[in-house]
Amino acid sequence: MVYLRNLGLDGGLDSFSDRIRVQKLVYLLKQFGADFKFGYAWYIRGPYSPSLTRTLFNPTEGEFRTNRPLTAEELRIVNDMRNFLGGDFYSAERMELIASVIYLMRHGPADGLTSKG
Repeated sequence: MVYLRNLGLDGGLDSFSDRIRVQKLVYLLKQFGADFKFGYAWYIRGPYSPSLTRTLFNPTEGEFRTNRPLTAEELRIVNDMRNFLGGDFYSAERMELIASVIYLMRHGPADGLTSKG
């Protein structure tokens, strides 16, 4: 949650678009080096983590330490990801596409997600 707050998100999960955006943000943060334990698999709208969803909707004490500042390394990860996304940071659909392409490039063949063309 400390990452999300630093990105200017309050963790709102009211809309489907908000939930997609958070899923893809956390996936991308992980790709940029954030030490998250959430595992991802391919689902209908790209990489998806059921454990992240459970954590977001039913956090236990200690899972969201929101009152601490980011470390220098965490801040670098956030800035690198935000610079990479540019204006796409504000679009759930574009983040879905970007995260999906990255997932398919890294895991597609191993997961049997290849094109037979």
